[in-house]
Amino acid sequence: ISIVAFSQGSAQIFASLSLYPDLNSKVISFVALSPALTPPGLFNKFVDNIVKLQPQLLFLFFGKKILLPTATTLWPKILPINLFNLAIKYSTLFLFNWENKNINKSQTVSFKNLYSPTSVKCIVHWFQILKTQNFQMFVSSDDLNENNNSIFEATPFPTRTNIKVPLLLVYGTSDSLVDIETLKKNLPEKTTFELPISKHEHLDIIWGDDVYDLVSTKVADFL
Repeated sequence: ISIVAFSQGSAQIFASLSLYPDLNSKVISFVALSPALTPPGLFNKFVDNIVKLQPQLLFLFFGKKILLPTATTLWPKILPINLFNLAIKYSTLFLFNWENKNINKSQTVSFKNLYSPTSVKCIVHWFQILKTQNFQMFVSSDDLNENNNSIFEATPFPTRTNIKVPLLLVYGTSDSLVDIETLKKNLPEKTTFELPISKHEHLDIIWGDDVYDLVSTKVADFL
């Protein structure tokens, strides 16, 4: 089989291929769209510094279950579509500095499906990765010692040595969540290929107005 994954989905596939050698023999190729492996951080430095200081604080703010469960069930129903889109637009600008200039035709549909329910633990894991700049396994509160040094000793995913399938990295050059040089250092050099899309951001790679010509046809050729 061939795999195409986007953003966090790409990270999950990278982790799986690195941990399960047998999986590599079943996968012909892997295309990672906007691959977020070691994001440099949030655009808003205040929020970025707070969560990097102690990622476990997110459990205190949001609990230990689903993050913002009403975001997909309540907000789209009570907010007019234009107001909902505006809220999404300014939220992504505030956190990631995404201007979404390349998403016009599909903005109404894409923004409505942008947020998917996820666990607070998953977000904490991402901020642990942001803090250490290392694609590592999750560190639970029980594992943390008193001075919090154990987070820097977390087990990294062996992506560079254990992934054996051809990889295509498709990313926007204006994507604030993709640090392409750090990403390539974590992947096998000989089997990793890249497709940079000029002046495109994270979401543009799947929802941009010109995604068919710039991304889809190139991905089809690789597969």
